[in-house]
Amino acid sequence: MKKIFIGLTILMLFFGCVYYNTFFNAKKFFDEAQSQPLVDGKANSTAKSKYTKAMKKCGIVIQDYKNSKYVDDALFMLAQCFYYKGSNYIQAIEKFQDLIDYYPESSFVAESQIYIAKAKFKQQRNEEAYGILSEFVHNPKNKKYHPQVLLIIATEYLEDDNLLQAKNYLLQIINNYPKSDEVTKAYLTLGNSFYKDEQYQESIDILTRFLKIRVKKEVKTEARYYIALDYLAMEDYDTAINIAKKVIKKQTNEHDIAKTNLIVARTFIGKEKYDDAEKIFKKIIANNRRTMISAEACYHLGGMLFQVEKDYEKAIEYFNKVKKENKDSEYVPKALLYSSIISQIIQYQGSKLNVSNRTIVDQQFKLAEYYIEELSLPDSALVIYNNVIENENIFQAKLDSLQISLSSEKDLFSQLTPDSLFIEDSLNIVLQNIQADTTIVDSVKNILNTAYDNIVKNTLDIKTIDQNFEEYKQIYIPFAYFTKIWVYKNLLQDMEKANDSFTTLSQKYPENRYYYAAVKLLNDEPVDFLTPLESIEITDYEEAISLMETDAQSSLQKFQSIIQNDNHAYFAKSLYSIGYINKFILADTTLAKHYFDRLIDEKPEANDILLKLSKYYDGVDFIIADKLLTLQKKEEKEIIEEEEETFEKDEKNTEKIDDLKQKEELEKEKKMKESQ
Repeated sequence: MKKIFIGLTILMLFFGCVYYNTFFNAKKFFDEAQSQPLVDGKANSTAKSKYTKAMKKCGIVIQDYKNSKYVDDALFMLAQCFYYKGSNYIQAIEKFQDLIDYYPESSFVAESQIYIAKAKFKQQRNEEAYGILSEFVHNPKNKKYHPQVLLIIATEYLEDDNLLQAKNYLLQIINNYPKSDEVTKAYLTLGNSFYKDEQYQESIDILTRFLKIRVKKEVKTEARYYIALDYLAMEDYDTAINIAKKVIKKQTNEHDIAKTNLIVARTFIGKEKYDDAEKIFKKIIANNRRTMISAEACYHLGGMLFQVEKDYEKAIEYFNKVKKENKDSEYVPKALLYSSIISQIIQYQGSKLNVSNRTIVDQQFKLAEYYIEELSLPDSALVIYNNVIENENIFQAKLDSLQISLSSEKDLFSQLTPDSLFIEDSLNIVLQNIQADTTIVDSVKNILNTAYDNIVKNTLDIKTIDQNFEEYKQIYIPFAYFTKIWVYKNLLQDMEKANDSFTTLSQKYPENRYYYAAVKLLNDEPVDFLTPLESIEITDYEEAISLMETDAQSSLQKFQSIIQNDNHAYFAKSLYSIGYINKFILADTTLAKHYFDRLIDEKPEANDILLKLSKYYDGVDFIIADKLLTLQKKEEKEIIEEEEETFEKDEKNTEKIDDLKQKEELEKEKKMKESQ
């Protein structure tokens, strides 16, 4: 009996040793996977392989040793492997839930609930996740895990850019759980979130408070780094550089030293020590190739060269280097954008303003928008708008110069032309007569030829510039004034300057659409870019259009009212609409032609409308009408042929049916005879 007992004991120890070794190996693989560095926040290939091996070992424990004391440990680890592999959060949730359901007394139940919430966050099921964690922290049984859960909630709110809620939960950790493991992370995260929210003094206050508690020296050094960053943002450059230099002395990691040196370089920019700043930036880039820190250094150096030194070529070089140094850097999108902006500036500055070229003017407005929307430099945008306004003087100067030149050439032409040949309004005929006159010497003829060519050229240039100048005065200059008013009112909160710009706009362009828009802007009304007359005209046209399908006659009356005024903004469109109603709704092609012909004759410049009309009317005949007639005939023919084919089939079917009936009757008769 004693031998049997000893044998059973050895057997139990053996099997116990087996499942313990299996679990031990699973734990070993799991820990090795956890020690692997993350790639973009996810497990790398080596880690995934280790997790898979751990999962297999856990599976053996769960399947073969269901009654062992390590089964809940194995199930918990299996669920963790699913979670950290990041490929199947559904199964991770299922396994954590299995542990809660089948092992309610397990010490891993609370952590499993937390993991389920974290997995739901990964699945973007945020409301469910917040609900689980909110219920969790209200359960006093889970008090041990409250700081951990509060930190998870805060981190998720930060991911959602909900800084207010995040700060609330971080403060709960700091105030209610000052001795927890999470308090250090809470302080640093809160300080950083205040920084991102541009609440720099609040960030300094919370981090200074953190420095007073007992924590590791290296963590305090990290806190001081963030404080230096706050002072840099507040433009207190002396304090920032003093703290940063003290931090560098206590740092041993080269990456951390380079990161803090970035603060030093940026303070040098603020202190206008640009050469010193450039040296540090270049050193950081040279010593930290292809890293996040070198990408950030390129970005800040590019910004200094762009905004301070105006060295646009070098600025583009360093902005383009940001992506080369590290494509995942947060500064890549801004660097590429700034590179594009600088290219615009180079193009703008390198161009000689041609007053007849709209592209240059559009480019100026685009550049101003970049300054406002992307660089947050409204003052620079105002400079651009002022340049647009001042271009009026360039227009006028060019016109005056051309007028003087034209007058001079005309004077020369008239002085050298014999009185008997000179005709003021037919200089080309005069020139022809001069060329035919043998009494006039060739040298004089050549001078007159040149003078005539100059007269023609100057006359055309004056006409072109005059047309462009009118457009410039009606559109670009008033718009520049309007935008200045908007910038002063909404961005700079300088109502005095906004009103000054409005006064100038109202004096120079009192009936312009941008004047009326500015009135609404200053009165905090919804802005549209219409004059009162344009508002009336568009309302009239829209009312007429709205009745076309339901009440054609009333629609025609409204369109007829519009075309009484050939200066109406919708005159051409109304002519087209009247023709359209008559052609396609009332089927009166004669009347339709009348209005379409008027449109072609009276509004030849209405290209978009005429293009639409040309699809079915060529000025003589309705093109589509003929096609429709042909198509209609074709369809009719096909219908007739189809009917004939159907009729023939029906006839054949009828014959077949008749034959069948006859056969049936014969069969009946035969059967009756046989029965008799």
